[in-house]
Amino acid sequence: MTIYISTEKGNIKVIPTFHISRLVKKKIEESLRMAVEDVKPIEPLLEKIKREDPLIGSPRSALMAYITGQSLTQKRLAQKTGISQADISKMIHGKRPIGPAVAKKLGKALGVSYHKFL
Repeated sequence: MTIYISTEKGNIKVIPTFHISRLVKKKIEESLRMAVEDVKPIEPLLEKIKREDPLIGSPRSALMAYITGQSLTQKRLAQKTGISQADISKMIHGKRPIGPAVAKKLGKALGVSYHKFL
């Protein structure tokens, strides 16, 4: 039995892995509708965070996140990309911009789209 729930913010599809009664189905529908009504848009919060911390959402924050997430050192990333460790440090600290050619090297070395660094 699949449960389809239409809300003002979209549709929800629930596929239980076991049989449920009509009463339980009704409770699930009510609970999900109430939960969806309580959801607030995230865009204003993201804009506020970006205003308060300009590093958030920037190419250099993406670089720091991927280096940290992959447990890389600047030295190891320099070896993988052919970019000097000094230049990687400058990019992280905002003292050197990340251009398209460098972004492509970073993207290839880190296994992500180079657009993350532009």
